[in-house]
Amino acid sequence: MLKMRIKEKISIFNITETVYIIKCYNDRQQGDSEFYSILEQHLGTLIKNPDEILLEELSAVADGFCSTTAFSREFQKLLEYIVSKRINDIVARPTICRFLYETFYASGQCSPGLMQILYKAYTN
Repeated sequence: MLKMRIKEKISIFNITETVYIIKCYNDRQQGDSEFYSILEQHLGTLIKNPDEILLEELSAVADGFCSTTAFSREFQKLLEYIVSKRINDIVARPTICRFLYETFYASGQCSPGLMQILYKAYTN
């Protein structure tokens, strides 16, 4: 019942709220592929312009991506693209850089090239 209401009102949720919905349903193992697909499409729409995403929101998306199995490979590509586009901003914020590096490192869900960039920034 609640999933149906979320689907109907998906447009009202922001980036962080959408990530937390995904995480909650994944943690409780109550989501299905159709539900996750709808949420992922909405989230993809919200983050499609890398310059408009706050780094804290980007961190929430990375955390949700790395801590669940709800996201597709296509979404991973989009997320990595956004991180690479914002790398200068990320490097300028050591706390965000550290969080992203440790999150991607712990999950193993990041391309080696992006991990190398984050590692260089993390160790400097």
